[in-house]
Amino acid sequence: MPTYRFRCQACGEVFERFLAISAPDPETCPACETPGTVKRLPLAGSGLIFKGSGFYITDNRPADYERAAKKENGADADGAGESTPAQTADD
Repeated sequence: MPTYRFRCQACGEVFERFLAISAPDPETCPACETPGTVKRLPLAGSGLIFKGSGFYITDNRPADYERAAKKENGADADGAGESTPAQTADD
């Protein structure tokens, strides 16, 4: 259930109510108790909602992405491109 903000047109009191979406707006002001003067205030909206994958660091990524990331870093997908110690002339 969302929280709604209301303002009394008679006294200017701003108050909030936790109401079901289908519930009617309050008819009287809690401060001055004048009936019929309460109006609902417009809301700023809800928080930002991300849908889909890839928005969190803990999300699983496909294997293709992992291979591409390794190639960008200089190693191929199976790790064979990693540097090995150089052989010397003594060998």
